[in-house]
Amino acid sequence: MAIKTGYHFKFDFKTKGNMFGAKDHVKIVPAFYFVSKDGTKRQKVDLYYHNQTTGQKFVKIGSSQDTVTRSIVLNSPMRNISPIELSNTAKYVETYGFTDFLKQSSKKSTIGLYSLLDLNQRVRTLIGPASNIPKSVDPGRALASVQKWYGEYSLPAAPYVVPAGFNIA
Repeated sequence: MAIKTGYHFKFDFKTKGNMFGAKDHVKIVPAFYFVSKDGTKRQKVDLYYHNQTTGQKFVKIGSSQDTVTRSIVLNSPMRNISPIELSNTAKYVETYGFTDFLKQSSKKSTIGLYSLLDLNQRVRTLIGPASNIPKSVDPGRALASVQKWYGEYSLPAAPYVVPAGFNIA
């Protein structure tokens, strides 16, 4: 997907199965390419940026100097997550000790860096069926059987793009 530099985009996706535990998480590793205007050529590139917080110049995304963290607020009005979805998730996650899910969902949750997004239980809701389930199925397990993960990403506002492996020094 192509996005404009500096602009954030929000995303969500669903998983099915047993990704409902306290230690379950999803890692997303972005890759960067230059694509020709006609779309026929694609070349892997490295991105650099100036870190405004530390004053470091030409920080390579993915290097040890790349320390700009990404965070989101799950229960943000811009995400429009149903209060029922949040409440159902809170009830379930209390069973394994995460007792302040609703409170935490209104606070920032760190989800990674420019080079790696690591989505954890703080940005995941449980959206499996809550009704019309067989009597032999545990309602909590049915709810937890489908998970919805929320994230956000952006590129630096003013990146420097070079062919992959190019020595910028």
